[in-house]
Amino acid sequence: MQGKAGLALWGDDFRTAFGNATGQAVLWTRNAEVAAVPVEAIGLDLGEIVATRLTEQDGDRVYVAAPCMVAALEVKDGVGHAAPIVADTEDSLVIADGVIDLRNEGLALDLDADAKDPSWGRLLGDVRLEGSWRHPAVSVDAGGTAVQALFAGLLGSVAGPLAALPFIETGDGEGVDCGHVLTRAGRAGIEMEGRPDRG
Repeated sequence: MQGKAGLALWGDDFRTAFGNATGQAVLWTRNAEVAAVPVEAIGLDLGEIVATRLTEQDGDRVYVAAPCMVAALEVKDGVGHAAPIVADTEDSLVIADGVIDLRNEGLALDLDADAKDPSWGRLLGDVRLEGSWRHPAVSVDAGGTAVQALFAGLLGSVAGPLAALPFIETGDGEGVDCGHVLTRAGRAGIEMEGRPDRG
């Protein structure tokens, strides 16, 4: 993991100083690996979660390659706005949008995963990560899943096997140009070295 920051800080202690921070911070890495189950969970891909867990043995996690990951924050008055936060894995492109609060040590991020491989069992919905850094909570807005179930019921009434169609993931997601993302993240004046190309 590499990182650079250009932050103006002031205060009598670290917490106060970061709570007043203004500027930009960027972390990035290339050719890493991330646990497969959390990536599938962000995409609400139940089929892939079950398949992955079945391949895990003796508590050994399954990992997927991540050509690059970038976390850039535009910080003002201690609140960092995602600009952007991206993890490009061989399975999915994961994007986080929202804020990380340095003043109150909290976060509120909306997570989305665009799958790159076909699967069955994906639910439609929005995943949100919020709360304190130490005890974040994950919630899912299942409004999309309700619509998905409605369509499945309608299709199933025509022909039973058709009920599965709304839960099929075509896997047409694409990776991100990491070099471009890093360039965009660095426009606020932070010069970054070793910019990764798209993996």
